This record gives sequence, structure tokens and C-alpha cells, in this order.
Amino acid sequence: MRRANESRISNSRRFFVVFICGTALASGGCAPRTDSENVETSGLYAILRVTHQLDNAVSLAASLRVGGPTGTKVSLSGADHWEVNGETFPPQLSHIAPTADNTYNLTFVRSDEQVTTTVIVPASPTILGLTPDKVRYNDRMTIAWDATAPGDQLIISVTGECIKTQSFLPRDSDGTVTTEPIVNSDAAEAPATCPVDVQIARITGFKVNSSFEGGDAQARREAAAAVEYIGTN
Repeated sequence: MRRANESRISNSRRFFVVFICGTALASGGCAPRTDSENVETSGLYAILRVTHQLDNAVSLAASLRVGGPTGTKVSLSGADHWEVNGETFPPQLSHIAPTADNTYNLTFVRSDEQVTTTVIVPASPTILGLTPDKVRYNDRMTIAWDATAPGDQLIISVTGECIKTQSFLPRDSDGTVTTEPIVNSDAAEAPATCPVDVQIARITGFKVNSSFEGGDAQARREAAAAVEYIGTN
């Protein structure tokens, strides 16, 4: 009986959300948010993020939408909540200690069901070298890392208080990338010299539980190193 009733409930709940959006569109926009109790799990799009940070803490974030990744935002209501490895966590952002096996079971818990998506954090990127180890104005820097570890994507950022930020998305790389010339920041109060931080993030994507309409689950792990920058006065 639950399946037949569930279908009718689902249709009524979806109508509720569409009705809100349709009414709001008449006045210039869609309603920005609805309660999770108004939507069946099969009508929810889940966005899940697990990040193993440089300070060795793990940050968690979970959000729900109706109508895909840019659809109506969903606020948790009633008994609906999120758990990680059996412990409740706030959906906006939560920090926990890392697990021994880098595995995180993110569960959307409702009064009548539990929907789990398993995410495994990838191995930490290993930065093999930064050349030169002291960067002067207009120098290019070569960044080398271990490219043998698995991961779907790398993001490399080069930042510092006194330089213009650079970022890279290396694909099919042999484990090296060379920056554009590094130059002073345009900020009026920026110092002429400062540490330059190189951060590499390895990202792996996962499928969300098929009970959701769809979703995007990602695990991310970060590593960092620094060199000195000597710019112009």
C-alpha cells in the first residue's frame, strides 16, 4: 500500500512546489525556498561535499534542491535531517575528525526512509617541488606533484598577499605545470614581498543514491607548500 500512496503523495507535494513557483513567477521570480516535507525524496536533487582540509579536519556540506542543481532551495523540516556515519550533522557546514579509512556515509534521514550516499576522500596530493624556491617579479614558477594517484580532477591555486592570484585545472598532465609570470598585486596596501602559497586539491566525484532525482557528490583533499616572493617596490 505504501508504494501506491507514495505516488499520490509525491504528486501532491510536487504540485505544491510548482504552485509556489508559478505564483511567484507572475510577480517576477520563483520562490527561493521550500520545506523538505513538501517534496518526496524522488523529487530532490542532492549536492554533497566532503573536504579533507589542510588542518586535518573534514568539512561536510549537504544541500537539497527541487528542479536540478540550480532549482528551488530546500530547507530541512519535520524529522528530516542529515547524518554522517550515524551521527547527525548540520547541513550547511560541519567539521569532524577524519575517519581511518577516509569513508563517509552521508545519510538523508526521514521518518519513513534512510537514503545513504557513500563518499571516499582521495589520497592527499604530494607536492614534489616548487622551482625556483625564491620567486622574483615576473618569474614563472614550475609546480611538480605526484600524478600517479587516482582522482577525477586537480585544482591548483597560487596565492599571496602581494601577488595576483593564478589558478589552473591541469588535465592529462605529467605532473607539472608552469605558472604565468608572477607579478605584484594591484592592491594599494599590498606589501612588496610575501609568502606565495601553492595549494593543490584533488577531487573525486561519486553518484548519489538512486532514490534522489539526481545529484552531485564530491570528495576533496588538499595539500600546500610555499615559497618566498620578492616583488617590485
